[in-house]
Amino acid sequence: MKNGLINRSILSLVIVLVCGCGIKTQHETTCADYPKPLGFVSDYEHVFDSTQLQSLIAILSGYEATSTNEIAVATVSTIKPDKSIFDYSLQLARCWGVGKKDKDNGVLIVISKNLRQIHIQNGKGIEARLTNDETKHIIDSIIIPEMKAGNYYEGIKDGITAIKKELE
Repeated sequence: MKNGLINRSILSLVIVLVCGCGIKTQHETTCADYPKPLGFVSDYEHVFDSTQLQSLIAILSGYEATSTNEIAVATVSTIKPDKSIFDYSLQLARCWGVGKKDKDNGVLIVISKNLRQIHIQNGKGIEARLTNDETKHIIDSIIIPEMKAGNYYEGIKDGITAIKKELE
C-alpha cells in the first residue's frame, strides 16, 4: 500500500514536471513588442518625405472625420516578433486599436520596403464591404506597380483611394 502511494506520488510529480515544462517555452508577444503609433501614418522606414507624409495624414484624418472608418499606414523595416506580415499587421492593428472599438472598422496598411512586403489588414466590421480578395487586388494591381517604379507615395495614395471607394 505504501509503495503504491509513493509510486503514484512520483508519477504525479513527473507528469506535472513534464507538462509544466512547455508552459513558458515560447515568448508570448505583447503590445510592448511592437512600435507605438505616430498617428494616421507611422513612417518608421522614412519612405515618405515631409510633404507626402502631411498629404497622407490629411487624406486619412479627413476620411475618418467624415466616415468614422479609420485607415492607418505603417512602414516598418522588420516584422519581428512575428514570422509573417499577416500576423504582424494583425497584432499591430490590435495593439494600436485601429478602428472604432464598437464598430471594428479599421484598416491598417503595413509596408516593409526593406523586406519587400505589404499587407492590408481589415477590421471585422468592414470585411463585408472590403474583402480580403479586394485588398489583394488593390495591392497587386494598384499599389505594387507604383512601388516597383519607386513611387511609394503614389502607390499608397492610390491604394487608399481604392479602399475608400470600396467602403462607400
